[in-house]
Amino acid sequence: MSNIKSDFLIKKSVVILLLGWLATMPSIGVAKDKLWSDLTSEQQVLLLNVKDQWPELSPELREKLVTQAEKFKHMTPAEQAVLRERFNRWQNLSPERKAQLRARYREYQALPAAEKAKLKQRVEWFNNLPEAQRTAMRERWQSLSPEQREKLRDRFRNMTPEQRAKARERFMRRQQNEE
Repeated sequence: MSNIKSDFLIKKSVVILLLGWLATMPSIGVAKDKLWSDLTSEQQVLLLNVKDQWPELSPELREKLVTQAEKFKHMTPAEQAVLRERFNRWQNLSPERKAQLRARYREYQALPAAEKAKLKQRVEWFNNLPEAQRTAMRERWQSLSPEQREKLRDRFRNMTPEQRAKARERFMRRQQNEE
């Protein structure tokens, strides 16, 4: 009987120790929910834009925001400026546009790794173009009707990588001739 009682006390002590240890580890998410008043003054300044929504945010999102605020402190001024600009751009979007972007992000997250790699390559190719060419491509794309855009997407999807490269070259030549 004493062995059973002893085993139970040992197990209970281990569980209590583990729970205490886990409670001190915010990265695991078992940490106490942070109230706005629990944040440092520096964190509050960085997260001021979400102060009013803070009580409604999930504990996971609060923890993520606090983590991001900590990362922000260690960024270069140039990196901080880029992040601020992106945040301001996001804040200025309509709720409908934010919903569209969130849906597209979920679609992207569901893609296989190979598809994500292809998309990343395309974005890098586009970002490496001179600014004038990127602007011209955006304007041209935006001038197309939804049906024309879908037709162009379908054509590109059905091309081999070599055919895509040739199509891009033709497009670039056409862009240069129009300038």
